[in-house]
Amino acid sequence: MKPVVIITIAVACSIIGVFGISVVIDLINTSSEEAKLAQDIQDFCAWNYPTYVEYRNDCMKGNYLPSLFNQWVTAGKPTTKQSEIKSEPVILTETVPGGPENTGSLGSEHSHAAILVKIFGDTFDFSAPAYQIKSSWIHFEGRDGSTVHKHATGVTLGYLFETLSLGLDDQCFVFQDGRSFCTNDDYSLKFFINDEQISDIREYEIAEDDRILITYGAETPEEIQSQLSELNKQEILG
Repeated sequence: MKPVVIITIAVACSIIGVFGISVVIDLINTSSEEAKLAQDIQDFCAWNYPTYVEYRNDCMKGNYLPSLFNQWVTAGKPTTKQSEIKSEPVILTETVPGGPENTGSLGSEHSHAAILVKIFGDTFDFSAPAYQIKSSWIHFEGRDGSTVHKHATGVTLGYLFETLSLGLDDQCFVFQDGRSFCTNDDYSLKFFINDEQISDIREYEIAEDDRILITYGAETPEEIQSQLSELNKQEILG
C-alpha cells in the first residue's frame, strides 16, 4: 500500500476517533444534565407539596409553572426536610374532615380562578405559608397567591376566607392580626367578578377562569380600571 494511502487512512481513523470520543462526551454531559434537572424537579415539587402526594407526583410529571420553577432556582433551590415530606396520599373523599356543609365530595369539581386583593393600593400576599392549603376543598397552593383552587361543588369564597382566618363581609376585610378595613365615609370595600361590580362575594362559587378583585380605599374609576387590568393579566394556574 502506498504511503499516501496509509497516511490518509490513518488521518481518517483519527478524525473518526476524535468525533466518536466527542459524541460520547456529549452523551455523558447530556445524561448528567438530564439527571440533574430530574433531581431539581423532584426537589422543587417536594418543596411546593411536602404533604400532598397527589399534587407532588403530578408536579414531577411536568405539571408545574416554569416561572415558579425559575423563581425556586433563583431563590437558591431551597429544599424540604425529609421528615416533613408525607409519603402516604391524602384520599380525596367526602369523609375527609373539616369540609363545609352542603357541598359535593372532594374531587366533584376542580375549578381555578384568579384573585387580587388591594388594600390602599397594596397587594395582599396569599403566597405566604399562613394562607397555603388550609382546606382540601378550596385553597391556594404551590406557594402561589394568585390562583384559587376549588375541589368540590358548592364551596363558596366565604368559606375560603374562613379557612384563611380572614374576616370578610360586605363591609369589612379583617386581617389575621385584627386590623380591619371597613367601608366608611372616606373609604369603601368593593368587589368585582369578571369586571362587574357586585355587593358581596361570600356566597359566590368560582367557575373556571373567573377573575375576582377585592379592593379597599378611595380609588378613582381610573385606578379601579388599572387594578382590573392587573388582575386580567394574571396567569391562572391549572
